[in-house]
Amino acid sequence: MIKKASLLVLTGAITISSLGLTTTSFADFREENLLVQEMNAKSKNQVVTEQDGTVRVAGEDGQLGTADDVLVKPGLNGQAPQIDQFGNVTLPTGGRVIFANGTIVTDHVNEHSIITPGGSVVTPNDKGGAPTVNADGSVNVPEGSMVVLSSGVDTTPPKDSVVSSNGDITTLSGVSIKANGTVVAPGPDGKVGTADDVLVKPFIDPDVYPEIPTVDEFGNITLPIGGHVEFPDGTKVTDSGDNQSIITPRGYVVTPNDKGDKPIIDANGNVKVPDGSNVVLPNGKVITPENGSTVGTDGTIKNPDGSVTSPGGDTNPAIQFTDISKHWAESTIKSFVNSKYINGYNDGTFRPDNLITRAEFVKILNKYFGLTNKSGKVFSDTSSHWAKEEIDIAVTNGIVNGFPDGTFKPEAPITREQASVMISNYKQISDKDLDKLNTYKDSSEVSDWAQASVEGVLEQGYMSGYPDKTFGPKKNLTRAEAVVTLSRIAK
Repeated sequence: MIKKASLLVLTGAITISSLGLTTTSFADFREENLLVQEMNAKSKNQVVTEQDGTVRVAGEDGQLGTADDVLVKPGLNGQAPQIDQFGNVTLPTGGRVIFANGTIVTDHVNEHSIITPGGSVVTPNDKGGAPTVNADGSVNVPEGSMVVLSSGVDTTPPKDSVVSSNGDITTLSGVSIKANGTVVAPGPDGKVGTADDVLVKPFIDPDVYPEIPTVDEFGNITLPIGGHVEFPDGTKVTDSGDNQSIITPRGYVVTPNDKGDKPIIDANGNVKVPDGSNVVLPNGKVITPENGSTVGTDGTIKNPDGSVTSPGGDTNPAIQFTDISKHWAESTIKSFVNSKYINGYNDGTFRPDNLITRAEFVKILNKYFGLTNKSGKVFSDTSSHWAKEEIDIAVTNGIVNGFPDGTFKPEAPITREQASVMISNYKQISDKDLDKLNTYKDSSEVSDWAQASVEGVLEQGYMSGYPDKTFGPKKNLTRAEAVVTLSRIAK
């Protein structure tokens, strides 16, 4: 099998010639020698340049001279692979990467792949996007690019994924793709590498090309045919037939039903449970949710009656308010209240059409994204405000800055453009190409400081305009509009 690629990332003992260095003066030589020493220290025992110019990478086990070594061959004209200070290697034009299982990655025209010290190859995408190296030596994967893992199997990670020096892939959702093809769902605590990790195993057969789990932009994992899921308590799940289970980022397994219906992922990343299907919870417990239930990326099962099932299998009864029956946002309001992102009032009302304040909005946003880091930031009008800590959290996490006069205006109703900026700041989606915004009749009314942010939320579908083709940047958000807007954002 030949994979087309362009850039490689490796580590290991290297030579001055492989770096393309020259020795024009004693000072230059000394500087280059120090650089080589530094690189050797970082890539010790992981990479070596052989007599014919081949660079040998240790691969998944981190040890040279074992069965999983990855070989990076020189270019057609003998060009040596380029090695940076982190041990990442750029594949020369005409060069090849040879894996232990026989997979070969070659250059495509003048594009270049990067090989990490762990032996994973990050290729450019078909739009000319090349992989780039971060300050810590990890490698950014261009959107749509293929990564060939050190085991020789390939995958296309979701947008904004990063390959670390050991060859593992970290996705924006927190799900990790290991160099051996195993995918790790963080489980209820949202962190990889802890006791509640759920492992999704690939299908490996020496006589058949391997199939590894695929991960989407929300962190949902599709179990490959022949693969299996391993839970911390020892429970294992395998599929029967060709319909495939889906594993959510928090480790829930949604199985197909016995009628051939398979789980479906909606536009917000929630997994719809087929009628009669089982859901295996992260603790290994098996339940059969009501028809119409969905499993969210936040680690809860939302039932049609508004109740919510927790990771442990307990179901909290639906919240009943006197003023949301048949409201257009009823189901989302119930979901947010059950998840404790927002509260109702003591008189049994929710007041969905009341305007929401800036303080209330940042509190819901913090709760929804699970933000807790604080830095002690206090504005001139928040020192004694009930939301003082929530506002501090929002500032600390780069969501909002306040006003030039040193105030936050916590009790002011939040405008649509202000909410757009907060969301855009957190998700980092601002876009200066205002093609979406300019389709609205009132685009000129959007404040200069909010234009790129409004464009970002429009591009992502988090907010939309009104039937009269206006966006209404200065209009205030209601409580219902706030929860529905946030519900559209994948965490």
